[in-house]
Amino acid sequence: MINPKIEKFLENHNMNYLFCLLSNKEVQRLNDLPEFIKCKFKGKLTEVAMDHVAVNDIPDYFEEIQKHDMIEEQRRLEELKNREIDDDFEEEFPLELGE
Repeated sequence: MINPKIEKFLENHNMNYLFCLLSNKEVQRLNDLPEFIKCKFKGKLTEVAMDHVAVNDIPDYFEEIQKHDMIEEQRRLEELKNREIDDDFEEEFPLELGE
């Protein structure tokens, strides 16, 4: 193995099959995350997943997803508001084409 954390986990617990099974599940879970979170990972998804299992720390990323969703919702509302303002302005001052 390359990673000392993984080697230590396997030596201490002698659970090769369980480690592989949990790592595979973690890879599937990480693969289902939104792209804006996956791009923050350092290394390949499989390496990140094995590291999470080895240190027994599985982050949930819920907070980051909620923040991103809230920012996107605010951005969408601002665009809607700006469109309504533009529409109101055009109704008050319609453009007249020169003849």
